Amino acid sequence: MKNIYYLIIFALLFIIGCSSSQETDSSQNQSDKDSVYVFDEVPTQENFPPEPIIEKPSPAKSTQFIVQIGAYTSQSKADEFASFSRRKLNKEVIVSYSGEVNLWVVQLSPFNTRQEAEKSRNELWKIKEFTDSFIIRVEK
Repeated sequence: MKNIYYLIIFALLFIIGCSSSQETDSSQNQSDKDSVYVFDEVPTQENFPPEPIIEKPSPAKSTQFIVQIGAYTSQSKADEFASFSRRKLNKEVIVSYSGEVNLWVVQLSPFNTRQEAEKSRNELWKIKEFTDSFIIRVEK
């Protein structure tokens, strides 16, 4: 008997709970119908004067050509080869770290034209220690 009372109370609470949400929904719909918002007119782009386009001059890029004669995993090996190359070639040799290849690269000083770089590289190819030399194009 006790269980029947609990069941009836539970059923009444369930029905009351459902009906109150329906009343809330209908009252919200009524308030939504009463309050209609009219959007303000926004001027179109045609009403504004066109903005002037200002082009920033790009810095002049110069292309340089570098003859690379070696690449090493340690700076000491690169410095050692650079010293040998300076003595052998009697030219300026630069050692720098290249993050692109994660190596210490040994290079000749930059040339302004590809023809100059090719001429220097072709001379290096005649020397046994520099047959792997190649040209790198650099934008600065």
